[in-house]
Amino acid sequence: MEKKQIITMRIGDYNPPFLRYTLPLLKWYAEKCRAEFRVIDKAVFNEKSITYEKFQVYEMAKGYDWTFFLDADALVHPDSADFTAAVTKDVVLFHGMDMSLTRFAPNDWTNRSQQVNGACTWCVLCSDWTRDIWHPMQETTFDDCLRNIHPTVAELKSGCCPPEHLIDDYIVTTNIARYGLNAKTMMEVSKTWGLAGTGFFHLYATAPHEKEFKIQEKFKEWGLSLPA
Repeated sequence: MEKKQIITMRIGDYNPPFLRYTLPLLKWYAEKCRAEFRVIDKAVFNEKSITYEKFQVYEMAKGYDWTFFLDADALVHPDSADFTAAVTKDVVLFHGMDMSLTRFAPNDWTNRSQQVNGACTWCVLCSDWTRDIWHPMQETTFDDCLRNIHPTVAELKSGCCPPEHLIDDYIVTTNIARYGLNAKTMMEVSKTWGLAGTGFFHLYATAPHEKEFKIQEKFKEWGLSLPA
């Protein structure tokens, strides 16, 4: 049997009210996929943004056939499929991707590959073949990376996305190009199955109080209730 894990991140006193909705569903999804559920709960890099701690996944992925990283504020419907059954090990699967050049300056790696699809790292499925997607930054510094990150107008207006918050998306986007990885999206895969959606829900550039309200709404829309 393949060895799988689902990883999320919750460091320090990060305990917004909406976690009571999201974490039970992440644990349930891990059980459904016969995956170990693990939490990044300590900082080891201690860089200027907590999002850089996601790159702990690079070491954590050793010894596993599949590693699925999901942000702690992601909702996963109980009926969601196990996407490891949909792709081969040479594929890295994201929920969706965007146009990288709207917020990331090109670098040598993206120029060489003509890679313009930007990673959205709240949801990343990789295998033991492709764990380089989570390789920490190389041949550069945190500040060097920041100089290449230019949040969009909408991101800046949200007040939730300074350049350092996007460091994970930038480095993972670079790693796609650096390692020549085959990146696809869950939305593409879902369409091949004849599904209208993925069963995954995540809010980006949203203040915590608004996020809690929207997560509650989605929970009710899905007909779910919190355990007693």
